[in-house]
Amino acid sequence: MKQSAANKYWWIALTAVFVAVVYGSSFIHERIDLTAEKRYSLSPATTRLLKDMNEVVQVQVFLTGDLPSDYKKLSLATKELLEEFNSLSANQVRFSFEKPGEGIRNDTVKMALYDSLARLGVVFENNQSVSARNEQSTNRLIIPSALVTFGHHKPIAIDLRSSRRIYKQYNVITDQPQEDVEATRNAAEALLEYKFANAIDK
Repeated sequence: MKQSAANKYWWIALTAVFVAVVYGSSFIHERIDLTAEKRYSLSPATTRLLKDMNEVVQVQVFLTGDLPSDYKKLSLATKELLEEFNSLSANQVRFSFEKPGEGIRNDTVKMALYDSLARLGVVFENNQSVSARNEQSTNRLIIPSALVTFGHHKPIAIDLRSSRRIYKQYNVITDQPQEDVEATRNAAEALLEYKFANAIDK
């Protein structure tokens, strides 16, 4: 009987500890970096830059909406990085995810908007995918870019992609090179901190 009561109290104590940990973690925003290359750890220089900020920076991220899986992963990594930027800067770095032209029905107006963004350095990508069910191909416009704006300065465009493509191993004599999309996107994720910190520091 005593053992049964002890087991009961043990479970109550364990539940209480679990609830306390979950509740406490809601007040702490920090990514735990388990990668060998510390890909998700901010550098000391970036941390100092964010903590010393005294001006609000607005970041508009256009990589959102209906995305292929590799771009969804890059979009999520961007969101997590900017959340950490926001936390360390005491809300001086503010960001939003938006799709330019969404809701604009007039094609001429939409193309004018795209043209103005392209002039700022925003990149556009047409992605073609084939449905496994009906084998029909569809084209999606993806905008893997962000705009960083502060004060009265001209917005700074960031290409969220990696400029370097990584290819799978292949025989240079008999095979055609195939891009390792996942590795290329991982390389893009690793560069996000540098790109955003560099834009903020200008």
